Amino acid sequence: MKHGLLSVRLFIFMSSLLLPVTSLSGFAQEQQVAQSMESWGKMGGAGGFLPLWFRPSVKDVNSELASFGMPDFGSRGIFLYGGGGYVYINIIKNMRIGGMGAGGSLQMVSTANGVRREAMLSTGFGGATVEIAFPIQRKVDVALGVILGGGGLGLRLSRQIDKTKDWTKALSELRDGTSADVVKEFNAGFFTLQPTAYVEIHLANWLGLRLGGGYNVSFMGSWSSNEFDATGVPSSFKATGLSLQGGLFVGSFFDNF
Repeated sequence: MKHGLLSVRLFIFMSSLLLPVTSLSGFAQEQQVAQSMESWGKMGGAGGFLPLWFRPSVKDVNSELASFGMPDFGSRGIFLYGGGGYVYINIIKNMRIGGMGAGGSLQMVSTANGVRREAMLSTGFGGATVEIAFPIQRKVDVALGVILGGGGLGLRLSRQIDKTKDWTKALSELRDGTSADVVKEFNAGFFTLQPTAYVEIHLANWLGLRLGGGYNVSFMGSWSSNEFDATGVPSSFKATGLSLQGGLFVGSFFDNF
């Protein structure tokens, strides 16, 4: 019993000696990371979920749709969902490279006199990212960069009788060309260049929040409709416009200083 009590007291004594050493070791490690970041730049990387809001150029499309009773998109934007990530390479201090991708659609519907009219605008894009992070506070960075990549822009227009469809009748209408239902689709690919600016907040050493956006500049390819070449599409109909972005990232988010 005496030996057991002596062992416990010895353990407590040794622990009390080691605790300050352990604390100092942890503090020294944090200081070492901070010094390395100061000398070489940020380390590691991160990846996560990216919700976006994007408004392409549809002014002339809106005017044409409204002229024959189709619902238009007004000044609404498209909500896109995707993901992205990056890793620090420090060719320039705090420089990082990565990638991102997202897609979504906006649907407008109107029904009158038994006729359902629908306009759907869809897009998706992705690419490589090049950014530089600028620490402005202990847990806050401003990141400036660019997205280089490509994507697609689509428009689906339909006019249909608002009632239950019959399989046999639908096949008959396809055979005879007598359907009152009309569906048209237009699609084009594009290259994209988007300057970006983000504010990134370190919520924890492993978790970060992003808020920011950019302006997407698109270089449109040729248009097609139902897999056939299409002409006469308004030249102003482009995947060019304001893009707002949020994000929740998991990775390395060490305090700046």
